[in-house]
Amino acid sequence: MKVVCDTNVFISAIVFGGYPREIIKAAVDGEFKLYISPSIIWEITRVLREKFKYTDMDLEQIINTVVSTCIVVEPKAKVNIIDLDPTDNKILECAQESQANYIVSGDKKHLLILKNFHKIPIMLPTDFVQNILHPSD
Repeated sequence: MKVVCDTNVFISAIVFGGYPREIIKAAVDGEFKLYISPSIIWEITRVLREKFKYTDMDLEQIINTVVSTCIVVEPKAKVNIIDLDPTDNKILECAQESQANYIVSGDKKHLLILKNFHKIPIMLPTDFVQNILHPSD
């Protein structure tokens, strides 16, 4: 199984825990392959630095962990579906490049409203954990 997580899932996993952290832990444990692109890595770094005031030393450790957990892909094709926040298109580009089975996001305004992208379901972290990772729990 191939999964792409939105930046907000990584941020939530790192800062708050909960279902997002459970998703990242499942990827670390080898339950599925987690894909990421350089632009998503850059956004994670930017948000942790600017919004949460992480130090460069902390960021280096976090990003090294993220990169070692994920398969990094460089999307070849640009996607221009989300007009209200064009930066969210990078999630779709990564999913397209990696041929993902699922996109996980907490972005109700731009990504989740699409419901799917090229037949790739877009779902909340809660739904992914409860319905895909651990459907019998």
